[in-house]
Amino acid sequence: MSKEYPNSTNLVILDSCGGHINQDIEIPKNIILQYLPSCSPELNPQERIWEELRKWLKGKTFYTLKSLRKFLKKELNKMTKKQYQSLSFFTYIRESLNGIFDFKI
Repeated sequence: MSKEYPNSTNLVILDSCGGHINQDIEIPKNIILQYLPSCSPELNPQERIWEELRKWLKGKTFYTLKSLRKFLKKELNKMTKKQYQSLSFFTYIRESLNGIFDFKI
């Protein structure tokens, strides 16, 4: 990720699973790790996106994994940046990023 987006600061949100907490890994300067408290899926931005996906999937039947992927890709691509932010840009994320930049997010 650091190499793919070398000119940006990249926030990576991780749950507190033991495998995600390793002091031996060198974290590049453009990567910020934000750990979630244990047992707190409501704070995971990914879970909010899945809530939306479940609404879209209600009442639909997919006979192949390929057709499900195609549907999800189409629906996710319809979402705007503003919609993604409204679902996933929590206060704790803004607070994590403030202080890194010269401006407030």
